[in-house]
Amino acid sequence: MFETNAAAFRSKEPALEAQACVIEKVVRLSGAGYDGFAANLTKDYDFIKDNHDLMFRGEDGKRHCLLVTGEGRRDGILVDSSGYDYARYTSMLPNAEDFLTVGRYPALAELNRKLAGLVDLIAEHGGDGNPDGRGVFHFQDWEDRFGLDFTTNAALKRTITNMLNDRPEIQDWELDGHDLIVHRAPEPVQAAEDLSDPYVTKADMYAYGYGWDGMIPLSKERALELFDKDHQVYRLYENDAEGAADSREAIETFDGMFGVEDPAWAKPEKEPPLEVFILNREKFDKGETSGEWLALPVLPGDLCDVFERIGIDRPSEGAFTISAIRVRDDFVLDSVSKYDSFDELNMLASYMKDNADFNAFKKYQDIIRGGVPEEYRITGMALHALRLNKPERATPDEKPSVMAQIRAAQKRQAHTEPKEKDAQKHKNRDGGPEL
Repeated sequence: MFETNAAAFRSKEPALEAQACVIEKVVRLSGAGYDGFAANLTKDYDFIKDNHDLMFRGEDGKRHCLLVTGEGRRDGILVDSSGYDYARYTSMLPNAEDFLTVGRYPALAELNRKLAGLVDLIAEHGGDGNPDGRGVFHFQDWEDRFGLDFTTNAALKRTITNMLNDRPEIQDWELDGHDLIVHRAPEPVQAAEDLSDPYVTKADMYAYGYGWDGMIPLSKERALELFDKDHQVYRLYENDAEGAADSREAIETFDGMFGVEDPAWAKPEKEPPLEVFILNREKFDKGETSGEWLALPVLPGDLCDVFERIGIDRPSEGAFTISAIRVRDDFVLDSVSKYDSFDELNMLASYMKDNADFNAFKKYQDIIRGGVPEEYRITGMALHALRLNKPERATPDEKPSVMAQIRAAQKRQAHTEPKEKDAQKHKNRDGGPEL
């Protein structure tokens, strides 16, 4: 990696144009003087006025100019005033000090070229093929190849090793007689590419109806972006299934959620037999995702705690829903869904926990045909506990239970029957037939 200054970058330039120039003179200013000149190029300067004859455009198209440098400043400014007292035409020359030093001494430029080539060779190939990254270079081979005397010239050895200190590929080096031993630095660990979408969360994916935790949820825009980078994108479905999107059109025409597999995901060593994502339905309908995974089986108190954490304000079954489900055993997966009641799923998890085999599942299916046994009906118990802990939330207009509605209907019927009989008797007195 190199750092330098450059001319200002411009957007969408059709081509880069180079201008041949001849530096007629170097004008060296103080550091502060150079900074002031660079910040005020359109002012008149005496050093420009005194050198009018050195700045012009030659017949061969080359621009003859001054090179203005400053004490302690690495860069320089090329100036062609074309007869004016200010810097009418300018161009930045990065690393001007290095340019002047090498340009003034051609032999030094050649030595720099050879040493740079040698250091590149060591840094790029030292330790190739060795598990420990250790490489050995013989000075005699360098002398024959580069025409340099490393055997007796200690200054060249020091220069080479100092240059190696600036190469991040080389962790360490040592001199052993006429050999140079280098140790390569370990290859840097590449940071994993961030595939996530800042606008879609895992909770949104669970609320949508997809529950596998090894999938990273994506919006359509992010899915198209990753597809263009050759990532395998999936269309996610609300029934916990997915399908590969093999074209941009397959993404653009799909109205659901998308995903990409998480390369860092690892399957947990221990999994509960069954998990459900409890979603606050009322908040979700208002655009807020509030939910939580719950490993089954659980007791009523556990379910009540979840209701409170996800902000259930109305203690009724309509206030929550199961939006996603995870099942440990494949032979059970095809026979259950998120549309089953919580009590049924909790009962199934109890059977799977104690008897994780197909026969136990068949036994569960036989029992469930007659309804969930009383000891497994925990949803009503949890909602009742929530209602008792928060009496202010048990509003009078809450919909009564089915049994309460039946009892109310029976009372209404009992009150209306005597009145109907009296009306019939009055009708009979008026001459109508008595029934």
